[in-house]
Amino acid sequence: MSMVTILTERGQVSVPAKLRRELNLKAGRKLVWERVSPTECRVRVQLATGIQPDPIKAIGFGRRTFAKLPFASTKDYMDSIREGELG
Repeated sequence: MSMVTILTERGQVSVPAKLRRELNLKAGRKLVWERVSPTECRVRVQLATGIQPDPIKAIGFGRRTFAKLPFASTKDYMDSIREGELG
């Protein structure tokens, strides 16, 4: 099974929704990147150890930007933008 994502200008990638659901990935979960060859990387889900920080609240941009939105929490916001991904 192959899935393609696009690297942003800031070096970020999105984990496909299907994989997030299958691996039960939530915000703040750490992923470990290992170089396998000059053109391949392996990504592992790091085992959870205690409470994970909210990545949006951890950065000033997130606090300033998302505080203005009409959502009670980051989860509410993410749920609203992920509508339609299920299926």
